[in-house]
Amino acid sequence: MKITVFTIAYNDYGRFIPRWLKSVQSQIYPAHEVIVVLGDNHGLEEKPTGAKFIHHDQPATMGFLRNLAVDAATGDYIFYFSADDILFGNALQEISKINADIIALRYYQDNKLRVTPEIIVEKLKAWKTQYTDVFGYVAFKKGLRFEDTNWPNYPLLFQAYTKKYTFGRTKEPGAVYIKRPDGHGRPVVNHRWGYLAIEKYLLQYGLITK
Repeated sequence: MKITVFTIAYNDYGRFIPRWLKSVQSQIYPAHEVIVVLGDNHGLEEKPTGAKFIHHDQPATMGFLRNLAVDAATGDYIFYFSADDILFGNALQEISKINADIIALRYYQDNKLRVTPEIIVEKLKAWKTQYTDVFGYVAFKKGLRFEDTNWPNYPLLFQAYTKKYTFGRTKEPGAVYIKRPDGHGRPVVNHRWGYLAIEKYLLQYGLITK
């Protein structure tokens, strides 16, 4: 399995790239290639070696920036991982053990080491009333793309669900997801806009009806 690992950096997230790249280079199972997309105000002063850098200096959604890497990727699987989170050395090895169209990396959250729920398709419908990152970080077969939105994971997964893609999840955790007070500004759990965004995609892909 050839895995392309990529991330995006914008709004000063470039300061995390050296740590992120070091974690990718320290994998037991080596990445096929590494791509970093630098958006506007990325904040990276010097480009470290070991990655292909793509520049896009205009404001853009997370989905648009991610697709720049997806289109450039040559791996069999494409794995997105946030620049400011922590990737364990076993992450790609765990992904390589799973045979599925979309593979979720089991992860810990907030340094409290609370494991996220398993991937269960029925949980998609729970997003109508409760926003949650059930899917965490996913590797997916080349051919899927993100939508041009700041909520790119959900439509990708909903679309895959409607097309009967297979889902899998790693047995062992491979990362820590860190909630940052200076993060990129996703709505919090009780934010009405967040509910409406999830409902939009549930309706769009026929998982619920009005």
